[in-house]
Amino acid sequence: MKKQWKTMMALGAAAAMTMAAVITAHAEQWKDDARGWWVERDDGSYLVNEWYRSPSSGLWYYMGPDGYMLTNATTPDGYYVGADGVWNQGTNAGTTQQTAANPKNIAAAREAAEEFKVWAKNQTNIDSYVFCDIDGDAYPECIATNGTLSYVLTYREGKSVESNYIATYYPFYVPGKNVFCKYSEIINGSEVKIREDRYFYEINDNGSLQIIGSSTGYFANSIRYNTQSRSDTSKAIYDEYNDSFGDLVEISIEYEDTYRSIDAACDAYLSN
Repeated sequence: MKKQWKTMMALGAAAAMTMAAVITAHAEQWKDDARGWWVERDDGSYLVNEWYRSPSSGLWYYMGPDGYMLTNATTPDGYYVGADGVWNQGTNAGTTQQTAANPKNIAAAREAAEEFKVWAKNQTNIDSYVFCDIDGDAYPECIATNGTLSYVLTYREGKSVESNYIATYYPFYVPGKNVFCKYSEIINGSEVKIREDRYFYEINDNGSLQIIGSSTGYFANSIRYNTQSRSDTSKAIYDEYNDSFGDLVEISIEYEDTYRSIDAACDAYLSN
């Protein structure tokens, strides 16, 4: 299905190489819970997908798509923050890590494909495949489908991990940011949308899809909104959270856009 659909605006301007990020005029303070730290403004909102410079220490921290401070991670603009969340201005380890995680690493793609082929041999009703690197780890995921049932296959520790979803949902992802989305809508005879279901996932350390947000329900006034850290939240908070991801790219699972073998799907992925 050729469908132009975007739910999220692109990320705001990335932090410049000099880290001259714009700090909001709102007063801000650190907050924490069992999961981690975030920076909250005096109006109750919080920093999302942006740099924060502590006014007391002058150190830089990065707040992720759910508002929590990143640790031991590479930021979207290529900088590495350590276990304490601090960016070490004397190094740029993020660049090294990004290079090591080249999404078109031929050896990694072939290695994953061999394990996906083992999985496919045990299937009797799957005949179409397409590759994309959802989590940006150099080992591409495989979307396997028969037009009714679909699976997301992830390569972890020498084996494939299977997560399934119903193919009536259209799949999307944000390249390199570990965001996978499935979307479905119901339109009545008058071309009025009467139901919408949208689920966002990340691929966790075990290779399974883990939900990080959703909007689902009938008509606009009955839709429930959830983010990774807030259940049944407001549309405004949900939209801010989703906007932080960036642009969604559709993964077409139409027959003419997929491949009849794992090897063919891998070849197409590497050639693009």
